Amino acid sequence: MRTIFILTGEPGSGKTTWLIDLIGKLRNSGLLAGGIAAPSIPNCKRSYNLMNIETGDIMPLSSEAHSAGWEKTGRFYFNPGAISLGNKILCNPDINNNDLVVVDEVGPFELDGKIWADSITKQIMGGSSPLLWVVRRQLAGKVIGKWKLKDPVIMDVDKYSINQGKDCILLALKR
Repeated sequence: MRTIFILTGEPGSGKTTWLIDLIGKLRNSGLLAGGIAAPSIPNCKRSYNLMNIETGDIMPLSSEAHSAGWEKTGRFYFNPGAISLGNKILCNPDINNNDLVVVDEVGPFELDGKIWADSITKQIMGGSSPLLWVVRRQLAGKVIGKWKLKDPVIMDVDKYSINQGKDCILLALKR
């Protein structure tokens, strides 16, 4: 059975920072991780980058500020190039060569069938690697229901230290 981890917490609670630190600790333990993260852009309120977990490469992903050529979804403008790249990363068959596939974040847009939703569905249907999704606490139940997840491992940033998260993942993956 495929293992799915959900990293959760309130908006602004540091989920992505926690995730990036966790990935570093997992790598130090020999685990390979791939996928995407969406760290905030320093000194730019409500603006985010897309980060390729494997390479560390980043590009602007979204902002509440208007940017020419970016597509408006909700109150955010999204860089179509970043959306395309993120979906390409998540749908690349080689991603399953990793011990863990990460999606930051699975949120309201994905629940509405936007942004990463199709790539997430493809991962659920055809991927083989364990998954780690970042999900806002209040949306976790909806995400679990939408993708019919069976017994996901929930890690709350307010209840787990990063070392506890690392140990939880390594134990579940029997490393």
